[in-house]
Amino acid sequence: MRRRLGLTIGPLLLGLTTVGACSYLRTSAEAELCKAVLPAVEPAGSILVQSVTREKSSTLPTIRVDYLVEMTADAHHAGRLRCAFRESVFGQRPDIADIEVNGQRMSRARRFFLERYWLDEPQVVAEGGRRLVDQSEQQSLATP
Repeated sequence: MRRRLGLTIGPLLLGLTTVGACSYLRTSAEAELCKAVLPAVEPAGSILVQSVTREKSSTLPTIRVDYLVEMTADAHHAGRLRCAFRESVFGQRPDIADIEVNGQRMSRARRFFLERYWLDEPQVVAEGGRRLVDQSEQQSLATP
């Protein structure tokens, strides 16, 4: 009986561990995609990513990025980017459902152009990524 119970619980625990790992990987991909949006919504200056967190109160999985834009040594401003995601097909880029910049919701038209002409172009994302300095701790994403 004990051996049979072990054979039943073992695969179940392995499955739960795999689901947890996939959830973390999905959240990490969502965080990276949300950070990739930053240079498009902040067209000038160096962008310091201060924190990346997963919001638990949202109905859709949501990533919040708090950042600071340095225009010059004396001129800077703080900002907050929130990206909500809907379920996507495994292996594809996470599907953005909504974007909010400093409390202002991005229109569907602007989001379409952002996805089509920014996020779908790896070269453009890489170029924008050179302006990012990530000072966040990804560990904040590991907690459900």
